[in-house]
Amino acid sequence: LRKKYNNANKTLASTGAGLTAKELKEDSQLKKLLDKILENFPWWEEVHGFWRTNLS
Repeated sequence: LRKKYNNANKTLASTGAGLTAKELKEDSQLKKLLDKILENFPWWEEVHGFWRTNLS
């Protein structure tokens, strides 16, 4: 699960990966990337809410 999450975040780059899902949805470019992530990883938002600030 962590590997899939990290691979999805590579799509967002370092700036996008540190934002909340709500913040990503407010930016049209990042929202498009998020939509692509959610197609293949529908529970990404839930995982991101926890792992976004977990650096390990």
